[in-house]
Amino acid sequence: MSFFKDFFFLNLGDYENFGISFPLGIFLIILTVALSLSLFIITYHNIYITALLKRLIRFGATSEAGAKTLSELGLEKVRSIRYALSRSGQLTFMVKKAGVSEITYEEYVEKIKKKDYREEKIDFNEARFYISEDKLDRAKKTVETNSTSWFKPAVLSAVFFAILILFAVFSEEILTFFNNAAK
Repeated sequence: MSFFKDFFFLNLGDYENFGISFPLGIFLIILTVALSLSLFIITYHNIYITALLKRLIRFGATSEAGAKTLSELGLEKVRSIRYALSRSGQLTFMVKKAGVSEITYEEYVEKIKKKDYREEKIDFNEARFYISEDKLDRAKKTVETNSTSWFKPAVLSAVFFAILILFAVFSEEILTFFNNAAK
């Protein structure tokens, strides 16, 4: 277990040919944890985005007249969906807010150039959402092709940590090899 302690405090400055003082062990541990966390956060986000699209399709919210609120869809407390609906992106390309007229990209650019422009805050308790008819096929395709599960990020995280452990075990040999090769 002492090799993990040595790895945690591993510094490139201990090797004469690297020329920099850099806490490699700490950096690799933080990088591995950050990559693993980001995989789980992205998966969480994708699961709820897919759930929103599925529920809008299932409840027939394919026109402004059939638009549903998040509470009607059972998704009123999901912050990931609220965040995605309040920003422009792939989700707002497919899911529209009822009562809002669509503007062209050029009109949007002109609006945001104005000094006093502020994005409209969405009241998620009252706002009604729907998938526009012209985007319905794309939404269905997104739902069908999205097979998001917790298995993939769990396996990738395990692989990241296995690589980290292997590097921790063989870090002295690897860094000594590269240090000698740099001579």
